[in-house]
Amino acid sequence: MPTLLGIPSMNRIRSKVRRGLEHLLFRLDTTKYIVDRPTLDYQPLPWVGVHSAGVRGRGSVSRWEDIAARVPPGAGKAALDIGSCYGYFAIRLAELGYNVIGVDLNPRHVRIARYATPSHLRPTCNFLEMDITPQNVGTLGTVDCTLLLSVWHHWVQRFELGRATDLLATLWHHTRDSLFFESGEGEVIDEFGLPFMAENARTWLADYLHDTCTGSRVELISEHVVGDYEHYESREVKRGLFLVARSA
Repeated sequence: MPTLLGIPSMNRIRSKVRRGLEHLLFRLDTTKYIVDRPTLDYQPLPWVGVHSAGVRGRGSVSRWEDIAARVPPGAGKAALDIGSCYGYFAIRLAELGYNVIGVDLNPRHVRIARYATPSHLRPTCNFLEMDITPQNVGTLGTVDCTLLLSVWHHWVQRFELGRATDLLATLWHHTRDSLFFESGEGEVIDEFGLPFMAENARTWLADYLHDTCTGSRVELISEHVVGDYEHYESREVKRGLFLVARSA
């Protein structure tokens, strides 16, 4: 749209106002006094200058390093990040060429993730505010890669094991290649009503993933520090990171 006598077009004005409002919301969501430094608890967002996160930043970075080493090439492929939080993993996948949708039920998380997404990745990295249930999980469509990190144990608590299994099985049915999985383990058995004992959590989870995700091979990739949660007895609690891949 042409300008008149050097006056910016309304589209440019709207764009600048919109970005200004997004910046204000980001500061409202991530600071105490608006003018102080943004802080986050779970994932770092280096794209907007947040290079650490108080509770689980270290574990987020280390998990991504292991995922990135194993995720299939992303050019032209699709990915889902279930429980995407502030968008760290979704944006990283987009940097690898994936078309990504991050899904989270917390509107604050979704706002922050959208703001943090670099402008050149916005066409291929989007975030959806959605409460995933057994009734609607199938509407998310089919993708090549799915991330399900520290979400399943919340499903067990909310829906009980049977319906949590249905959710996982549906996600796997709509995943062409690989699913990366992590769950709470011995540290949250009582809190979330998990169906295993602390001493056999990873063996149980590996067998469960193999049985639920038909036609898969399951690999325990590594373990990662959960974070500095005050109610955990240990500050060095670790969870296993699994790769569930289609069998050849």
